[in-house]
Amino acid sequence: MREDELNRALVQQKAQEEALHRRERDLLIRELELVEREIHVVITQQTNNKPEKRKGKFRKSRLKQIKAGGGMNISGPCGN
Repeated sequence: MREDELNRALVQQKAQEEALHRRERDLLIRELELVEREIHVVITQQTNNKPEKRKGKFRKSRLKQIKAGGGMNISGPCGN
């Protein structure tokens, strides 16, 4: 009678251990998938943060400034 109870307890304990091992493995797999997704998000954010190209506004503003000043910023020849 006592041996049967011990055997049942032993079988129950082994079943619980197996369940815990399966749960631990599943959690590890889920954690690795989560880390993989986070790394993918970080990589995509880093590749999308490129600086914008200049659109040439500086040159246009300088041209307007030159046209407004008459276009003659260089002095004439001086006779010595």
